[in-house]
Amino acid sequence: MSEEKQENTAQQGTGKTSHAAQQPTRDGGGEKPDNTTKAGNASASSGQDRKKSGGTSSSRRRRKRRSSHKGHSGSGAAGQNQNKSSQQPKGDAGEKAGGSKQRAEQSVTAAAAPAQAGEPAPEKKPLTTEELRKEEVRRALEKQSEQDKERASQPREPQQPESPPAWPVQGTEEAGSSEGNGKGGEPSPDALDEAQQARLAEITRTVQVSVEQILAGAEQAAGENGSDSAAADDLDDDTSDEPLTAADRAGSMGRSLVRWLVLVLGGILIIAMVGVGWLYCNASDEDLPQITITFDGQTVETASYSWHVPVVGNSFKRTYSKTFHRDPVELTEMVDTSSPSLSVSPSGYETMLTITDENDEEIFSGSLIEYRKFSFPANGSYTAELVVSTETGSSQNAAITGKQTYLFQFTIGIRPSVRLNTRSVVQGGVASVRVSNLQSDQAPTLSGTLDGTDFVKLGDAWVAFVPIPYDQALGGYVLQVTADGYTENLELSVTAGSFGYSDVSSTRSRVSPYIGEEDYPEEVKALLDVADPELYWTESGFVQPFLRSIDVAMAYGAPEYVGRTRTERNGGIDNGTGRVAENVVVETRWGDTIISPADGRVLLAGDLGGTAGNTIVIEHGGGVKTIFFGLGSVGVKAGDMVEQGESIGTTVTRTIVEVRVGDVAVEPLSILRGENAALQAG
Repeated sequence: MSEEKQENTAQQGTGKTSHAAQQPTRDGGGEKPDNTTKAGNASASSGQDRKKSGGTSSSRRRRKRRSSHKGHSGSGAAGQNQNKSSQQPKGDAGEKAGGSKQRAEQSVTAAAAPAQAGEPAPEKKPLTTEELRKEEVRRALEKQSEQDKERASQPREPQQPESPPAWPVQGTEEAGSSEGNGKGGEPSPDALDEAQQARLAEITRTVQVSVEQILAGAEQAAGENGSDSAAADDLDDDTSDEPLTAADRAGSMGRSLVRWLVLVLGGILIIAMVGVGWLYCNASDEDLPQITITFDGQTVETASYSWHVPVVGNSFKRTYSKTFHRDPVELTEMVDTSSPSLSVSPSGYETMLTITDENDEEIFSGSLIEYRKFSFPANGSYTAELVVSTETGSSQNAAITGKQTYLFQFTIGIRPSVRLNTRSVVQGGVASVRVSNLQSDQAPTLSGTLDGTDFVKLGDAWVAFVPIPYDQALGGYVLQVTADGYTENLELSVTAGSFGYSDVSSTRSRVSPYIGEEDYPEEVKALLDVADPELYWTESGFVQPFLRSIDVAMAYGAPEYVGRTRTERNGGIDNGTGRVAENVVVETRWGDTIISPADGRVLLAGDLGGTAGNTIVIEHGGGVKTIFFGLGSVGVKAGDMVEQGESIGTTVTRTIVEVRVGDVAVEPLSILRGENAALQAG
């Protein structure tokens, strides 16, 4: 049965070929091959070339499956193709539509021939994905062609086309003359009209061109892109019974592993993002550092902060920032020390302190460690900015980083230290007032019912002297000291001095020489207000200016009376003849050397005439002066700087010695002997 089908198929093919060769052309000339057939053959040959080139890249496994598939379906396909070939019209249009079909039938017949001759069947090769796609397109084309032929075989009234086709359709007239002519040259009922033939030829050519383009694009995509081949390989691997090679298994496992890793990494990334989001949302400002700042015992409020709280180690942090105030906060209590304390709790933070004065001039900038050595130069209002920060942290130990700022204003009101060297002083004595711990260089002032000298600098302190006259009323007195804006009252009590008295019977018996208030030299009075700002005697103090022991002829403050009665003497009654010396008259030897009792500057040196005679006045600083009247000679001149123990002149039988503090005469011998605490060294 199969041999008869093959013979019929061969005869039909031969008949079609000879018939096409004998058809005359429209030009009336010689024989002209069908253009449609040529196009079909060319398309088939190009397709076969592309199949060959694509086949080289196909795997051996695909060829085995394609052979197997052909072996199973070869005989059935041959029979179907013979039946379809017997129903095909003889015209050129039909031959165009069936060109690919005829080639497929020839390949099937050639493949089945060895089996009919008793030869062993060739190895079955499976079809590739591209070949299966081409086969489906071919079958769809054959089915469409058969449907068109069935519709064309139905009898219809001939219709004259309104216009010729868009391009010449070869073989239309020939098909009509060869297949449609009946008796007497009339058209056969089965023949197609010219319009239908033109439309059929146009549809057939369009389908052929589309199929060729689809096949060409599929083959090119199969050669350039390996993804479809990989997918086909996976499909073949799943359906093939042949065991996979090691390379195929490795490739499949690699692709699977890559897909698995991508999925795992994607899942991990999603989980990590969710975790980071949860940690970020759960980060709280309760984790911020709790820092306490105290300045001179007063708590300072936070002005602003900006902290970065770890969410994922030190690589990802959440920032908390807040500003409470931009202007400095005034501290309620005045600071009464030049070096107020400033502490940060807990410790371990980096600090930067900046202090400005009322004129907005920076007076300090540094860390808290450097601030410990700083002292405020004066009382006044100051503004401070303290920044507490930390920038440390490591991946092993995540830490909060950032800074916290404090802005505050305060007033330095340091009360200076004011003290008297004694709470009570005798008549003719000297008290001293010392003021220390001042913030400014302005000298303090002294006022009150008792006269005092101006303050002079003594090291880091200021010193003033309060001389008490021999006749100062006894009792308590108040001294007012003002320093750095503070005024402090000091109480000083004056007690009676032990001066004694003397009585003589006549005026000629009085002590001579004598210099009292009435006959005090004007040249000396003019110098009593001089006060050098430097205390020259502070290192060595005062010493007695005489090299021999002395006797006092008339003591300081001791009144001398003339002709008083016993009753007046016993009652301490002044009969109006008494006189009191504000200096001391000592017994000396003629020509003895007299020395300077302390370092100082010579204000006056010369003969003043009268009772004063040769006089020397030395300023020892701060208004403290020593005055010598009635000298035998003068060995210095005005303006000389003298040192303690330096010879300044000579004496005669009696010398008047006087010590003035300011313009007040005080008891000299206690000072010259170093017994007065207010004028001692140091």
